[in-house]
Amino acid sequence: MGAGHNPMGPPDTTMTNGNVATMTNGRIAAQAGDPATAGKAASATLQLIYHGGRQRIQVGPDAQITRIAAATADQVKPGVRVTGAARPATDGSAEVVFLSLTP
Repeated sequence: MGAGHNPMGPPDTTMTNGNVATMTNGRIAAQAGDPATAGKAASATLQLIYHGGRQRIQVGPDAQITRIAAATADQVKPGVRVTGAARPATDGSAEVVFLSLTP
């Protein structure tokens, strides 16, 4: 859905939707006194392929990663962060096309 490499909201940002063809991970060693950093990915390079092109994307350790999985309507409740898209319904309201929950 929405395959391609396109400009996004804030200036100098893009969104790429496609299939991951290759992925290379970098690793960092534990920092002195901080075992939580041991073996965590420093960055990853993804090669995404989509109809009409491909992009090599660098993903840093602070990147927000979203996993899309099935959910149920009872998981949508006050206080839950969501991202989605809608289209106008015939009665003038909005009809949700997709909705993503953010933990």
